[in-house]
Amino acid sequence: MIGCLLTLAFLFLYIINFAPLKSLDFFVYDMAVSAGRMPADDRIVIVDVDDHSIDKMGRWPWSRDVMADMVQQLSDAQARLIAVDIFFSEKQRNQNMEMSAKLAKVLRQQGKETEALRVEQDALEADPDFHLLRAVQESKRVYMPIFFDMGEPMGRPDAPLPEYLKTMEIRDVMDDGLGEPLTAVKLHAPFADLANTTSGLGFLNVALDADGELRSEPAVVDYFGHFFPSLAMVVVMKDLNLSVSDVQLMLGESVKVGGLHIGVDKHMRVYPAFHGDLNGVGFKHYSFDDVRSGQVPAASFKDKIVLIGVTGTGLGETYITPVDAHMSGVDFHANVIQSLLDESFFVQPEWSIWIELGLILLVGAYLSFVLPRISALWGALGSVLLLLLLMGSSFVLLLSSGLWLQVMSAVGLLLLGYVLLTSKRFFASEEAREKISEDSVESNKMLGLSFQSQGMLDLAFEKFRKCPVDDVADCLYNLALDFERKRQFNKATSVYEHITASNPEYKDVS
Repeated sequence: MIGCLLTLAFLFLYIINFAPLKSLDFFVYDMAVSAGRMPADDRIVIVDVDDHSIDKMGRWPWSRDVMADMVQQLSDAQARLIAVDIFFSEKQRNQNMEMSAKLAKVLRQQGKETEALRVEQDALEADPDFHLLRAVQESKRVYMPIFFDMGEPMGRPDAPLPEYLKTMEIRDVMDDGLGEPLTAVKLHAPFADLANTTSGLGFLNVALDADGELRSEPAVVDYFGHFFPSLAMVVVMKDLNLSVSDVQLMLGESVKVGGLHIGVDKHMRVYPAFHGDLNGVGFKHYSFDDVRSGQVPAASFKDKIVLIGVTGTGLGETYITPVDAHMSGVDFHANVIQSLLDESFFVQPEWSIWIELGLILLVGAYLSFVLPRISALWGALGSVLLLLLLMGSSFVLLLSSGLWLQVMSAVGLLLLGYVLLTSKRFFASEEAREKISEDSVESNKMLGLSFQSQGMLDLAFEKFRKCPVDDVADCLYNLALDFERKRQFNKATSVYEHITASNPEYKDVS
């Protein structure tokens, strides 16, 4: 009965994703991910807007022409791709442009069209945003981020899809009803000129787990029925010389990018492997100022995938991950990119739920029908073996096949069930032992009285000594008197001493 009730309880806790059990599953996952770290690919390098650069170059954010110069410098170094992990939501405020516009207006009112055009052209040449746009356009290898506000759409979008976003839509989508992709209700894109100029756009939204740790990233997001890839997916596509037309979605199952087959969960999230050694040495990082000042050789970026991100203290996003409690956002995206390119990720396929439910039922059957029928020793050995099998298989599957089975509900059921059933067996045996002990005391007392009535006083004393003194104190007292009557004073003394050892105040024994 206990085993059946516990099994039903843990099935319910599994279905509702009970937080403590989920945390244990996360703990096992994090250990396996940490143990399975892979070497970082030297094809991926990161340029950091770090504390050193800010100290040298001034407060963040910098003027857009600084980023334009960096894009130009990396392009001249023949970087393969440049992914910018910095969001330019609107144009930079430019007072010179505003003053020039007013001056051009006055010149036109005076009929001086040529002078007005010259003023506008000079202002444009000095505009930081113009420098950035020109650098991005000439590079033809710069990719920018977009962001979504996640939520369940209740109506229609605020505006039709802009043309620059239509070019990034994945149209080859297969839906068998199993997938539940993350949905968005609002789009945030770079200012229009930059969005139209860049070579591609991808979102940078991440998906934190219930414990606040970052283990996954959505591969695609559903925006009012339109599917868009993450920036990491866009980088992978472009590195393989592919486009969104070469991407096929199987909702809730996988994403195919050319020959790559990327496993995802039902929410279309990919769980990347993490890269680097146990000392925390991962992808190669270069300080923005060091690159800008020429201290880093241009050859360091040739044919590389270059990510530019903000890592300065208090400026860039940091996340708790299985391998680092303060991982920067740009570092996380680098890990995702390599995982996608290497097909080294962890998957939790849709059918895994049936395996996990089956394991709970298997443990429930063991607790209900096997454990109560075997000895305590075999029960302990069997439970330990089953525990090691559950934990070990989960860990080995994660490390060897990247398959994540969440077995801690079954493990929790096994541990709690074993403790309760073993405790029940112990208390039942104690109760039986006490009952046997009471019957034994009464039997020895009756035998002692029988021997005493027959004059076999030594045998009577032997039986009384097997009983608690308080239960046979009167019998012992009378037995000592019988020894005295037979003038066996030394034996009477032994009986009196046996009484006083337990109850010194009994009658006049002292």
